[in-house]
Amino acid sequence: AVDSANEWVYYAVPEAIKRVSHLGGPPEMVVSAANTNAFIGGIALDLSTNRLYWTEPSANRIMFTNLADPENTVTVLANLSFSPEHIALDIANNTVYFSRVTGGSNRILVYRAVITDVVGTLEAFVRSADHPISNGEMFHTIGGMALDTQSAVPRIYWTENIY
Repeated sequence: AVDSANEWVYYAVPEAIKRVSHLGGPPEMVVSAANTNAFIGGIALDLSTNRLYWTEPSANRIMFTNLADPENTVTVLANLSFSPEHIALDIANNTVYFSRVTGGSNRILVYRAVITDVVGTLEAFVRSADHPISNGEMFHTIGGMALDTQSAVPRIYWTENIY
């Protein structure tokens, strides 16, 4: 995630979310897994509210922190019954999108929910075609996800990894 106004690039590693100046240099810790006790998945940045959102697949939840908060207080946005992977934000419509892959069927699902302090109802938004497992394939995952909210018809894009 990029904050061009403040010249930061945010990135996730399994145990943390870090940021580095767009000019390079040493990374700074933003959120540590020690704060969340979970593996960090996808991240998304909302510069209008100064919030950083991320998924925690190992804890079945979506989290956020306000980057202006010097304590980097971590807040649960949604507790889920499944492991969310990637995340994207539609700021204009106050909506969060996130993905999951169902276990046995290899069906990739993308959900959306209105962003409030806590997510209420989830809506299955997009469902890709079923992917039967072929010779040597183990499973499918989403490799990345992005929104295009500037086009006449807003679109969501994702890549699929096949293992």
